[in-house]
Amino acid sequence: MKTTVGMGMAVAGVIGLSTFANAADWQLRPTVAVGAEYDDNIRLAAKNEESTSGAWLTGAVEFGSESEIQETKGRLRLDFINYANSKVPDENNQYFNFTTAHKGQLNTLRLDAAARRDTTIVTDRVPTSPEDIDVALTTTQVRRTRATISPSWRHQLSQRTDVGMAYAYLGTTYDKNVLVDYHRHDLKLDVGHNLSERDRLTVNVGASDYRAPDANKKYDTVSVVGEYERHLSETFLGVIGVGARRTNFDIPGESNGQDSGAILRLRGERKGERTTWDGLVERSVYPSGSGDVVEADQLVLQVRHKLRPLLEFSMRARFLKQHSIVNNGSNQDTRYVYVEPKLAWLMSRELSLSASYRYRRKSGEANTPSADSNAAYVELTYAAL
Repeated sequence: MKTTVGMGMAVAGVIGLSTFANAADWQLRPTVAVGAEYDDNIRLAAKNEESTSGAWLTGAVEFGSESEIQETKGRLRLDFINYANSKVPDENNQYFNFTTAHKGQLNTLRLDAAARRDTTIVTDRVPTSPEDIDVALTTTQVRRTRATISPSWRHQLSQRTDVGMAYAYLGTTYDKNVLVDYHRHDLKLDVGHNLSERDRLTVNVGASDYRAPDANKKYDTVSVVGEYERHLSETFLGVIGVGARRTNFDIPGESNGQDSGAILRLRGERKGERTTWDGLVERSVYPSGSGDVVEADQLVLQVRHKLRPLLEFSMRARFLKQHSIVNNGSNQDTRYVYVEPKLAWLMSRELSLSASYRYRRKSGEANTPSADSNAAYVELTYAAL
C-alpha cells in the first residue's frame, strides 16, 4: 500500500513540475515510464539463484537554465520496483545529478554534484560513473547511499594556455555490514595548452585520500597524468592519457606499505546524424565498498544508432576486471561483464516503446564458480516536450 501511494505521489509531483516552467527562466522536461522485466538470476549468484519477474514505475524531471555567463542543468529520478518473488525485496531508488557553471572573462567556476540511493544488485540499471565499481561485490541486496560534490575553477592565462584546480568529495554508506562505509577526498591541479585548433595537451597532478573508518583502513594516492586530445573531425574526438601513481596504505593488524602502477585512459566520442557513440578504456585505482582501494581495468561503451526515423537501436556495455593492490585484500581478480542492447520505437513525439535484453556475468579466481544472469525488459515512456 505504501509503495502504491508513493508511486502516485511521485507521478503527480513530476507532472506538476511542468507548470513551474513559465514561472522562471527555466526549462523543465518531466518523464514518466512504466515497465516489466524478468531476470533468471537477479542477485548474480553462483548458487541458489533467485529468478523473478517485476514491474516498475519511474518518474523523472530534467531541468536547466542557460545564459551567456551562466549554465545550470540537472536531473531527478525516482524508481519504484515491485518483484513477484517474495525473497527479493521491493525497491524505491532515487537519483539526482546537478551541474552549474559561471563563465567570466578569464575565470570559470563550476560545481558538480550527484547523489543516488539504490542497491548493489541494480547499480547498472541507471548509468553510473566509471569509478563506481560496487557492481557484483556481493550477492546480498544491500541498500546504499552514494553522494559526490566537486567544485572546480579554471583560469585563462593566455589565448592558448589555462590552469585549473578541482576538489571532489565522495561518500558511500551501506545499510548492512556486508560492505564497508568509506569516504574519499580528491585534489587535482592541471595545466592545459591548445597546440592548435584541434589539438590540446594537458598535464595534471592529483592526490587522493581514502578512508574506511569501520575497517580502520587508509589509502593515500598521488598521481601524474599527461593527456593528449585531438578533434579528428567536427564529429569525432579522441583522447589518450598516460601516467603513473603511487599508493601508500595502512591497514593495522594486516599490512602496510606502498604500491606503484600505471594509469591509462583512452577515450573516443563520435556524434553523427544517425550514429553516436562514446567509449572509454581505462586503468586506474578506484574506491570500493570492500574496504580497499582496488586497481581496475575496464571498458565502457555506449552506442546509439537510428535504424529508421522512428526506430532506434542502442547498447550499453561494461567490462570490468579488478583486484586489490594489497596481497590479502578483499578483491582478488574479480571480473564483471554487462551488456544491454535495446530497441526503441518512437510512437509519437512524446511516447516511446522499448524492449531490451541484459546479460551479466561475474567470475573470480580459477577455483571460484562464475555466475550469469539473463534479463528481458519492456518499457513505455512518456516524455513531455
